[in-house]
Amino acid sequence: MTESKFVKTQVLRPKHEVLFVEGMISYGKSQRAFNMIRMKDPVLREFPQLFERRNKFGYGMTLHRSFKEAIKALKEMEKKGETLPMFLEFYRISP
Repeated sequence: MTESKFVKTQVLRPKHEVLFVEGMISYGKSQRAFNMIRMKDPVLREFPQLFERRNKFGYGMTLHRSFKEAIKALKEMEKKGETLPMFLEFYRISP
């Protein structure tokens, strides 16, 4: 796994056990791609720190090519006591 270029001072942790949210990806004209994901209210309520305007927040996204790789990474994160990652999936919506 590659190292982050950001200095992580605190990883945000959710308040509840499980939260499922669906949303749309917006088209960004400058990059000519669907690349903008807006956080929905239920996600923002899980992480009230995101309302703090004086702070900056980043994100990390890791794409595992197989369940075997993902499970190995999750086990390693569990050993280190890290926060459980958020799963994100992309899917095409039929018209």
